[in-house]
Amino acid sequence: MQNIYANGAPKAELSWTGQCQIFYENGTVKSIYHTLNGKIHGICKNYYRNGQLQELTNYKNNENNGPLLRYTMEGKLSGQYFFINGKEYTSELEAYLKDFKIEDKIKNLTLLKEESLQQVLIDQITDQIIKKMSIFK
Repeated sequence: MQNIYANGAPKAELSWTGQCQIFYENGTVKSIYHTLNGKIHGICKNYYRNGQLQELTNYKNNENNGPLLRYTMEGKLSGQYFFINGKEYTSELEAYLKDFKIEDKIKNLTLLKEESLQQVLIDQITDQIIKKMSIFK
């Protein structure tokens, strides 16, 4: 697979361990994610062509792990989901997530510009939910 578009713009910057980026043909970032030993591990951000954040999620060993947030092209939160080791638990956690005030915690997450701080908050949210939920015991 060619790693550049016909116009010469790069399609991707990939790494076995580290940050990876996928680009649209116009050069804007489509996705930014991290890998560890060839597996997606850590925060993954997908963007619309206009540069607006489309989706923010967390991976652990190539599987969704923690909150997954989706946004409209205008930047408004359009969906929030929750995964543990690749399995979705959104419906099982719906009532708990409201009591947990996850929306407030998510707002804090998107306000943090430092990705390492975002990762810490995602890990804290995930750990708190796992500790509280009997389905994970």
